[in-house]
Amino acid sequence: MSEKNVIVDVRNKEQYEQGSIPGALSIPVEELDGRLEELDKDSHVTVVCNRGGQRSQRALELLKEKGYQKADILEGGMVKWKEENN
Repeated sequence: MSEKNVIVDVRNKEQYEQGSIPGALSIPVEELDGRLEELDKDSHVTVVCNRGGQRSQRALELLKEKGYQKADILEGGMVKWKEENN
């Protein structure tokens, strides 16, 4: 069975609506703790914010604390992703 990959965009709704990675879930970092049931602990979860900085780091720490072992940050965030995908 293949591992499911999930991208979680932890920016605010307005930023998400201005452009996001196709298929990414919008869960602002301040809502993440209350919405963890939307994420399977067996999935590989990648969090993304604008640059892969503070919000992504807070989200990653929360996920690890709650038992999400396969979690990481999209280095460079949306800024880098947009540069590479335009």
